[in-house]
Amino acid sequence: MLLGRFASGSIDKKIYLYDVRDESFSSWKINEKPYVFHSASVEDIIFSPVEDFKFASCNQSLWCKCIIFLGSVDKTICICDIRTGNYNKPELSFKAHNSDVNVISWNQKNPFFIASGADDGSFKIWDYRNPSEEQTEIKWHTEQITSIDFQPGDESVVAVSSADNRLSIWDMSVEKDETKNKEGLNSVPENLIFLHQGQEEIKEIK
Repeated sequence: MLLGRFASGSIDKKIYLYDVRDESFSSWKINEKPYVFHSASVEDIIFSPVEDFKFASCNQSLWCKCIIFLGSVDKTICICDIRTGNYNKPELSFKAHNSDVNVISWNQKNPFFIASGADDGSFKIWDYRNPSEEQTEIKWHTEQITSIDFQPGDESVVAVSSADNRLSIWDMSVEKDETKNKEGLNSVPENLIFLHQGQEEIKEIK
């Protein structure tokens, strides 16, 4: 039985897994061999909410089970299945943005959906079963995305924070009204359901 596990990613492109040795969580065993999928700094890491053998990555340590998604400054997202024992090649890797991928979030209601936020102020919602298909992309924030998180009880609602000192909440189930004029940076998109401004240097949202 797996008592606990965490992962860490760093600027040297390496990802390490740690397993707890006892129920007191006072002793940990580090996997001596790191995962090396990315060609640049790992920016965030998140484990699958439903499978205990996968993860995704991009630079902070997050508690989880075993599937991991990885985001990186090499503009890619990787999915790793740790059961394969392959430390150099992920199960899936795809270019996610045209700029550095800063943050990712795994949808707890629909485990096939992942959100990613990038340096150019855009964020995307992915169905990782078909990453080559056209994805939902919104570029409304004017500076880099600093945090992104799905609402735990709703597969379509996602919160986003940016270095433009704005925090936004989006309902991706709301369809765009094509009869309206093309949205500008100062207009309000239909699926933007909450906006907070004024708090500076927002680094994390949940």
